[in-house]
Amino acid sequence: MKNKPANMIKFFKLKKNYIYVFIGLVFLLMMLYSAVFFGDWKLSFTNVTYNFAPFDSLGVKIKGPWLSDPADNVYPIAYQSIHNLSFSSWITTLGIGAPQSMMLYMFFMNYLFLLPFDIAPLIISIVKILIAFGSMYAFIRRIYPSRLGAFISGVSYALCSTMIVWHGWPHSEVTMFAPLLFLIMDLLTEKFKVSYLIIGSLVVFNMLVAGMPTYVAYFMYLLGCYVLFYGIKKFWRDKKKLALYFFIFFLCVLFGTLLSLPYTAELLQTVGGNGYNESRKGLATAKLDWDYLRSLFFPYVRNGLDIHVNEATLYTGLLAIASLPLT
Repeated sequence: MKNKPANMIKFFKLKKNYIYVFIGLVFLLMMLYSAVFFGDWKLSFTNVTYNFAPFDSLGVKIKGPWLSDPADNVYPIAYQSIHNLSFSSWITTLGIGAPQSMMLYMFFMNYLFLLPFDIAPLIISIVKILIAFGSMYAFIRRIYPSRLGAFISGVSYALCSTMIVWHGWPHSEVTMFAPLLFLIMDLLTEKFKVSYLIIGSLVVFNMLVAGMPTYVAYFMYLLGCYVLFYGIKKFWRDKKKLALYFFIFFLCVLFGTLLSLPYTAELLQTVGGNGYNESRKGLATAKLDWDYLRSLFFPYVRNGLDIHVNEATLYTGLLAIASLPLT
């Protein structure tokens, strides 16, 4: 009974600390979406459409960066299918017709298109920011005691160049989940729990079915290095626990991949047969000037940069390898 008041004080103190985080996050969202909340603008992942015929005849004004390649974007297709509850394996309105990807039905965020089309992109955008922020906040909070430091890390990650430049693409959806995998594998160094395995598998599954599984590989390489280093550091004197730790990591990847097979197996069948490799192999030796390094932090400041923003924003690659020893 003597400990009860102390526990209550600790509980309310904890709630007070998280209230500050909540208020900061609300302020951040108000700033990010001020043009939508306090103005007459609507968020669009395909705003470039309104600058070209025949859609320019609509007289829709746009501001902000042009978000291009709308034909490749899942959102108009998801709205057409899911909003109208038209579940089909064939898209009749895309060119002369095209197969419908299973990814459309397997990724949970696509079901937000049950909402009206002018509302769904905004909700999806906010969900992306919140998941990216929460994922990184939880991970940093786990390894670093400062809530302020975790908050700054969460904001920096949620607004990094990948999340901004590729905001309407699956790259951002893969990115927003990645810190959760690092968090799970870090928790497993303290205690082996089946729930961690289940959550880890579901995170891998969602990253794969988000629509850019090749991009998932970059995070898995880095996570593999993380698991190897911290597994050896933690369990070097207990080889059985070390083997179990590695095995759980393997199971997370395996189960997540198996769950995604209706989509990833479908995707693998088209490798080499859709012309994409042939059209892109010439870019294997492409290089960017040193000036493009600033696109890591200021992706939309393009003064003096003449290559299109989608093809010349540095967001992964050698930097991740170079920064690994510093993590």
